[in-house]
Order: sequence, then C-alpha cells, then structure tokens
Amino acid sequence: MVWSGKSKDGIGDSFARNAAGSASDLGPGLYGNSRFYLSRERYHLFNTCNVWVARQLRRAGLPINPVRSIRVEGLMSRVRKFGRVIQPAPGASK
Repeated sequence: MVWSGKSKDGIGDSFARNAAGSASDLGPGLYGNSRFYLSRERYHLFNTCNVWVARQLRRAGLPINPVRSIRVEGLMSRVRKFGRVIQPAPGASK
C-alpha cells in the first residue's frame, strides 16, 4: 500500500525519522495547516516537491510523468484531469 509508508518507496519512507521513529517536523508550511518535514531525499532542480508528489501519484496508479512536473503549473495541469482543486494557491485560478 503506497499510502501506509510500509511499502518500498512509499510516502512514509521518504521522511527522515527522529529517535522515537516519528517524522522530523520542521515547522509550519506555506499554506493553511501545512507543515515542513525533514526528508531522506535530496532536493534539487529535478527533484522538487512537485516531482515528489507526481512520483507518489504515479505509484498510486495515476498516469503522471514526474519529469513534466518540476514546476507546480506542470503538476497541476496534469492532476486537474483526475479531480478538482480544493485549495488553490493564493492568487491562482481554479
């Protein structure tokens, strides 16, 4: 199951863990109740948070190409086909 964090390369597997085994919380995120967490992965131009999300969605079975999701516009243009945006970025159109 991709979402449980128990599968190889699942969402939970990408989080760095503290001594107690909990995901390392770095503090408030940019939107609403979002949070930043320490990752086991490296962030760089071709491995952005948008690429991470696209990889997770692809593992869940959606036909999304992470390479075309480096910027949020690329990711959102693909995921809109599968549902609706429930929390657009400030100033963005739905």
